[in-house]
Amino acid sequence: MNNETIATPLADKVATFKLIARNALRLKLISPRLAKISRLETDIATLVKSGKEVEKFISVEEYEISKLDTEHPNYETKKAIKEAEIKDLKVTLEDYAKEVEVINKAIVEQRDGIIKIETGETKVSLDALNELVDVLINEDAKAQVKA
Repeated sequence: MNNETIATPLADKVATFKLIARNALRLKLISPRLAKISRLETDIATLVKSGKEVEKFISVEEYEISKLDTEHPNYETKKAIKEAEIKDLKVTLEDYAKEVEVINKAIVEQRDGIIKIETGETKVSLDALNELVDVLINEDAKAQVKA
């Protein structure tokens, strides 16, 4: 007995339904990943905005240090306090940069996952595929009856 498949109009129609169903299931897998990428990009934008605010605070502190009265009896104390504040703010900037790196890695992972779904490396559920094909076949049959 030969295991070759015979192409018939009905078999071709089922194959088309399987393709449609597979793509629909892939879309269901991709959609949450796209939403997550969007949330992550928003997080990056927030961190960048916060970083700019921190940079402004650093500039203000540096300016205030430059304008301190060197003859004031508490000059060294005030200067030390402002320098400590600048140091803390720079650590905050570094933390923001590290967080942006982590988020960018997460975005790359999501995009890689999307590529794997689109190329078929990540498989869709066979049960879900068969159920959706059955639904498409039933809908097609109903459409033909109405016609």
